[in-house]
Amino acid sequence: MCHMAQLDAGPWLDLNGNARLTLFICHATGGQCEDWDPWKGANKALIQKKRDDSMFDGPPTVRVYRRVALAVESPVDEYALMQKAKEQGTTREAIETLRRDKLGGGAVWLHQDDTPKSPSGGSPMRLLLQITTNIVAFDITPGGMGWVFQDPTDPSEGSARMLWQGG
Repeated sequence: MCHMAQLDAGPWLDLNGNARLTLFICHATGGQCEDWDPWKGANKALIQKKRDDSMFDGPPTVRVYRRVALAVESPVDEYALMQKAKEQGTTREAIETLRRDKLGGGAVWLHQDDTPKSPSGGSPMRLLLQITTNIVAFDITPGGMGWVFQDPTDPSEGSARMLWQGG
């Protein structure tokens, strides 16, 4: 698996009382990993209760990824945007503006809706992150998009799931 991203909790990202989210994805090509299924193990969304900066960069032999400085924009009222788009008949254009990197909100899918269900209650899990290949240039799925969901009823480090859809 390859390290994909690491995000710390804060006002921009609610991790249900936890400190850090670290993402890994299978790097095999040609559908060899079932990265579209959040339950198969091809991806890992690890929620950490404590932020351990001694492990921030990893050992020098694997320190090949790049850092990307990110800024958080003002929240977008996605519901209001879609309501206005429906009234104006511009739904397709509105959906394209929501297919971007974001924290929280509603998932905007490339293909079908694959929101995972909570194993404890069966209700949809909460979107933490939507990430495109614009931020994480991933060579196996150009134009792809990833989603990270968390079970709001599960405070454990295994409460998050990640899935990927190719472009």
